[in-house]
Amino acid sequence: MNTMLHIVRPDDVPAPSAAEIAAQMCAEWALPAVLPWMTREFDKLLLQWSAELLQEAISRTARAPRPSWAYFSAILRNWAAAGVNSPAMLAAIDAQRRLQSGLGRTVTAQQYTQRNYTDAELDAVTDDLIEAAKAYRG
Repeated sequence: MNTMLHIVRPDDVPAPSAAEIAAQMCAEWALPAVLPWMTREFDKLLLQWSAELLQEAISRTARAPRPSWAYFSAILRNWAAAGVNSPAMLAAIDAQRRLQSGLGRTVTAQQYTQRNYTDAELDAVTDDLIEAAKAYRG
């Protein structure tokens, strides 16, 4: 069973600023410092995207083999093409993709049970196994 954690921000807590989001990006991507262009870019992005979606894109980029601004931008482009406009919509799209990719399905190999043998069936192969083991040892 997949569970998702949704963090709900109370109305009285302000959304993070562009500088705070840029600082989060640097921390998650192991970049040495926030540069002025980063804050300017996040100022622009906050006009189109919620802080929560930008933070999610930063986190997903951090899991990439080589986190980069290009990878981050590609995530946002894909979300824009898919019509993502809220964290809830993103969660729904992610859940749909997991279903389509087969995650959470049972494979046919998991549907088999262990065969039960009778004593007579086990006794019938015992001598053959003992002879095979002796031949292998010798």
